[in-house]
Amino acid sequence: FNVHEYHQHFCTDEENSLPDNQIQYLFKDSKIKDAMKYCIEGGKRFRPQVMFAIANGFGKDEELIYPAACALEYIHTYSLIHDDLPCMDNDDLRRGKPTNHKVYGEWLAMLAGDALQAEAFYTIANCGLHSAQIMEAVKVLGHAAGQRGICGGQYLDLDGEGRKRSVSELFATHGMKTAALIEAACELGCIAADAGVFQRGEGLVVTLSLD
Repeated sequence: FNVHEYHQHFCTDEENSLPDNQIQYLFKDSKIKDAMKYCIEGGKRFRPQVMFAIANGFGKDEELIYPAACALEYIHTYSLIHDDLPCMDNDDLRRGKPTNHKVYGEWLAMLAGDALQAEAFYTIANCGLHSAQIMEAVKVLGHAAGQRGICGGQYLDLDGEGRKRSVSELFATHGMKTAALIEAACELGCIAADAGVFQRGEGLVVTLSLD
């Protein structure tokens, strides 16, 4: 399997404009929709690509993976919006354009992130998978999104500012803040493809997140 060839196919396939079109259905016309869509647009879509690759590897239709891939991308995007806020990393640019709070203000950026996180679980709960698959997918998403994953990783990152951190601390930080969603992509891909349980390979995903 050639990752680079798959990436090129994915990024040029208009049908896989994940999840830019999906967001249009969330609200008819509102500022919060605009703020949500603003940060959904763009990005490498690495995590959805992992999920689609797993579907292809097991001979499954990519449409089975689409809702779960959208849900994971919503979680990823919400985390970027919140990480960029002045009370967190205080970043002015994201993906070559002003961060969400620079365009829409802090309170709307916060709400847009909250709404994307909630939409992720709503999307999983209403997808076309079997109930047992949905239950497992919700557990995986919750594990990756909360204090065991990206929130815990962001805490370690902010708590460690201004001091020298050990290698183990850095691995823990990146393992939760970045690698958790990569692991989730692998797990959700297997769940949606009905391909059994994914065995975590923490060394691999941490290496990918640090690359």
